[in-house]
Amino acid sequence: MNNGLLGFPYASMTTAPQLANDRGRLLRITSFTNSGVWRKSGDVGSIVVMLLGGGGGGGGAQGRGSSASFGGSGGGGGGCLKKIEATALLPVEAITIGGGGNGGPNTPGDGLTGGTTSFGVHCSALGGRGGSYQGTVYASSSGTGASGGVGVGGDVNFRGGSGVPAGYMAGHPAFVFPGGNGALPIGGGGAPGIQSAVVDFQAAGASADPNSGGGGSGGAAKYNDSGSKMSGGDGGSGLCVVYEYA
Repeated sequence: MNNGLLGFPYASMTTAPQLANDRGRLLRITSFTNSGVWRKSGDVGSIVVMLLGGGGGGGGAQGRGSSASFGGSGGGGGGCLKKIEATALLPVEAITIGGGGNGGPNTPGDGLTGGTTSFGVHCSALGGRGGSYQGTVYASSSGTGASGGVGVGGDVNFRGGSGVPAGYMAGHPAFVFPGGNGALPIGGGGAPGIQSAVVDFQAAGASADPNSGGGGSGGAAKYNDSGSKMSGGDGGSGLCVVYEYA
């Protein structure tokens, strides 16, 4: 048996282990990558819900004199884990999957905050904040990286990873900095970063994988060129995994 994280089988498992017919045995595992509903079956005694919020988008960037600018990367979505007895569950529970925040435009602008993932009224996972932009003179939020989202109402709540703050590099090419990781127990990595030794390097931010909860990376504008304007990458959407027990 694949015990997975914190003793629970991984969501990739589709067949419950063949155990004795007693209370507490695993019946089913269902992953929700899009919003929908969960329906309670008559054989369910309890469930364990794992949630992941959407990651924040990366910020845009514009070049500035004698410097190369980079937008801040987005924070990772929050996470939570909650056990719920069948008697506390409705016959049908609504599931909302938070979308990843859009990357900031190349005007430049800030990345947007990721959406909230929820399971009925029982628990939720907030999205990560969007990364700030870096303009020709200043950043929209200097020195502070985008914070990760948090879980709300879980038996255990987790915070997503923080993004890298926006800024600039005098005399050096800018980097695309990676986004914050999605929170435990089911979060994935943030969008990847890019490093280059080319002085006139520029690149749009990368987007995080769907259902990873990872933050998008920020854009990187060209050294000493105010006409260089690059957008940020999108954050990854959230996820819900439901483990059903007898």
